[in-house]
Amino acid sequence: DLSRETARLGRRIDNLLALARLEAGRSRPNPEPTPPADLFRAAREALPLLLDAHPVHVAVERTCPDLYVDPSLALEVLVNLLENAARAAPAGTAVELSAAPHPLGRERVRIEVADRGPGFTERGPGQEETGPSDVARRGLGLEIVRGLTAASGGDVALLRRPGGGTVARLDFPAAPEPEEAR
Repeated sequence: DLSRETARLGRRIDNLLALARLEAGRSRPNPEPTPPADLFRAAREALPLLLDAHPVHVAVERTCPDLYVDPSLALEVLVNLLENAARAAPAGTAVELSAAPHPLGRERVRIEVADRGPGFTERGPGQEETGPSDVARRGLGLEIVRGLTAASGGDVALLRRPGGGTVARLDFPAAPEPEEAR
């Protein structure tokens, strides 16, 4: 549908402009405590037509701390990853969103977006992903995800999903615990 593609292109341009402002130092992230469930809900609401073809399963561990991120940047990261997952996965297959404390400590939160699409091709040793051809191969959306995640103090990795598909794994800073909770 033309209006959906126009909206996607407009979002991509807005994301590129935001990333350029961040990289040029003309803009700074404004981190605040952000519940993962709120981000998941907003990301789903941003893509209603695309997600009509996929059940979306959400799991937030009870002990998961809030993220300490700029909510608008983290939302754009999730929208890009959710859009990629929905486009890659066959219609009717679930897209899964999860949030949990990082396995190495409560200073980080692990977010995952998982699909059952075709997955991706990994490169062998000595075939690092650098240069313009890699941007074309991975896609502009993933480059935006990498830039916005880094600006938020996070890391992103794409992993093969056992049984087929891809897991986009994000590790973000956790919000500091309130004084009374310590």
